[in-house]
Amino acid sequence: MDWYMLLFMACVLLLAAVPHIGRRSFIGAEALGLSKGVNALLLRFASGELLFGCYAFIHGGVAAGVVTAMAVWAAVFVLWRSAAAVRYRSLTKEGDRWPDCCFTARALFFFRFFVRLLSIGRLLTVVVLCAYLLQQLFRFSPTFLFIWFVYVYVFTVLAGWLGMRKIGTVLLYIVYIVMGMVPFAYYLTGGVARQYEMIVRTVPASLDVNMVSLFVLFWAVLAAAAGQWLADEYVWDIASILKKERVALTFSMAAFCLAPLPLAVAALCVPYAAAASTAAILKRWLLHSSVLIAWPLTIAFLAALSLSLSLSLHSVVQIFWHRWSRHLSWTYVISFLLVLALFFIAPLLPMRMVMFSTALLASSCFGLAALRTGEKPMGVIGMIGWVCLFVIAWRWGMRHNVLEAIAWNGIGGFLFTQIYRLIQKIKK
Repeated sequence: MDWYMLLFMACVLLLAAVPHIGRRSFIGAEALGLSKGVNALLLRFASGELLFGCYAFIHGGVAAGVVTAMAVWAAVFVLWRSAAAVRYRSLTKEGDRWPDCCFTARALFFFRFFVRLLSIGRLLTVVVLCAYLLQQLFRFSPTFLFIWFVYVYVFTVLAGWLGMRKIGTVLLYIVYIVMGMVPFAYYLTGGVARQYEMIVRTVPASLDVNMVSLFVLFWAVLAAAAGQWLADEYVWDIASILKKERVALTFSMAAFCLAPLPLAVAALCVPYAAAASTAAILKRWLLHSSVLIAWPLTIAFLAALSLSLSLSLHSVVQIFWHRWSRHLSWTYVISFLLVLALFFIAPLLPMRMVMFSTALLASSCFGLAALRTGEKPMGVIGMIGWVCLFVIAWRWGMRHNVLEAIAWNGIGGFLFTQIYRLIQKIKK
């Protein structure tokens, strides 16, 4: 009952600390400097990286951490170039804002529909992961998950932008402190040579460098990460209020701070390289490690999942803010009922299908939007072509390799966009 009481007290304290519920639900007009800008970007960038690092390690071996870090850097670079181009267009043409400046009215309707699907898919993915971890690993009941959901809803929606920034920054620091100290402590006490000998003896294949697998992993991470960031209004709200002379430096610092996370996860996966699945690695981390390792990792997981849940909630609730912003009470009621319904539906869905569908949608958004800024609008025919590509990738992924489907869908969407741009230029 200790966890339940702590969460209940946290909910009460947060409600008492919010003087004007919903008055600051949107990001303010203040220009963000370097430190606040990096923190705000990392709130989105760093969420959910821990669990994917485990999966990447199983797919690509020891080199997966380096490849994942490189893909994350590339994704931040794509986002930075798109944000810089949008800011330039907004200065030259009043009222332009992403993605309005990239698409026609019809194509924008379809694109926003897919973005909303992606937002709901991210929320479902996080809830499924939370339910799995809390019920399978920690043996917590659904009551704990519900109280935790209410806690995140309070500081995400009711406390608004200020609550997200204050509470989210604390959670972000917890993740970085743990992921910075635990790998160092583990290898300093146990020794690197000992872990290397263990891998050579038990799982020597994890030391092999398979270029095809690493190439697929790189493109899958790049397409999924860049796609979900390009389709996230929170990221674009942050990018629009960064000080113009600090945009490049802010994105560079965020990428520099983000890359150590997959490297740290890969380093922590090495001692458990014999595990056959992500779930097995997590169980050995949290159930068979010493208390000095298991407890900090547990807190880091809960903090990372809280970050992911808060940003996913924010993206979904933004849909209702655009529709009923003049009626705050209805906005809160309808949004809470929707996310509550998703909360109860998510544990009933297959985890693999939910995660794969969300990643596939994100890679499609990368292919459609990554380099669209500043070009001629994309028509409805482009959307029809993308849907055909998405269906092919879905069928391939459900029958064969999931990462390959995500990677080829992202690459295919990117090439499709380039071909469309070429046709538009020929028409001139």
